[in-house]
Amino acid sequence: SNGRLCDREILEERPGFSPDRLARLVPSHPYLRLSLAKKYFARGQMQEASGLIQEHMRLFGDGLETEMFRLPIFDVETDFSLEDLLKLVPNHPHALLMQAKIKMNENQLEEAGRLIEKEARLFGGSAEITYFKGLLHQRLGDHQSAVKNFERVRKELPNRIECWLPLAESLSRLGDKDRARKLYAQTWNRAMDEGDKWVRARVAVAMAKLDAAKRPETETLELYLARDPDNTSLLYAKASAFEQAGKSEKAGALFKIIASSSSSERIRGAAGFRLARPSPKARHQ
Repeated sequence: SNGRLCDREILEERPGFSPDRLARLVPSHPYLRLSLAKKYFARGQMQEASGLIQEHMRLFGDGLETEMFRLPIFDVETDFSLEDLLKLVPNHPHALLMQAKIKMNENQLEEAGRLIEKEARLFGGSAEITYFKGLLHQRLGDHQSAVKNFERVRKELPNRIECWLPLAESLSRLGDKDRARKLYAQTWNRAMDEGDKWVRARVAVAMAKLDAAKRPETETLELYLARDPDNTSLLYAKASAFEQAGKSEKAGALFKIIASSSSSERIRGAAGFRLARPSPKARHQ
């Protein structure tokens, strides 16, 4: 009623606005099918969950244009992991690429390369294949080839700003730090939506590392936090930087705040784990 988009997590907590009811009332809403699919998946109702996900794909896409496929590739918390998606939609158009990303996460780069090439042989060229080739080159340390692939994706999908992150990383690895800084700055300035908090956090962490010779990483992260004070992912990064710098008390204070206030279950859990670990001094005793 106030003109703002609905927050799915808030709606799901309101008894009068359950995902089931909303899906009937507003069937075109992009998130409701995934909410219901997540609910069915948790119950073990695989067929129902799979049907909803496939319907979502028909309406909103199945590649880099859709969060359902894109976010797990960036290891971002989302409704379904790549492993879950493969169980639910084994015939997904990019199933081979999802398998390749899983292999990359396990550092099985040769197998990942075979899966990417198989997808290319079967389906020809696509932005998704180009992007995965860039990821593989980056993991192999061939940053020049990675940059070429990521630049092609940037031209083909100019609005997918998160895909600029690995491009800037490879530019930095090649020593082109000025261009990397400019690209990170452009990414930050365009990552204005609520769902882009993770993008802004990764930009801030990358910039902190780039400027580590000028100032402590915690100082750079603090500058970005001043611009995005509600970003708990960014606050978590600052706490981690304090811990790495040996400032365990400051790190612990921030982890306590995060563990009690973050809306992300994953971040709360990670902060709680960091609090439960013995201090670096205790570990060395």
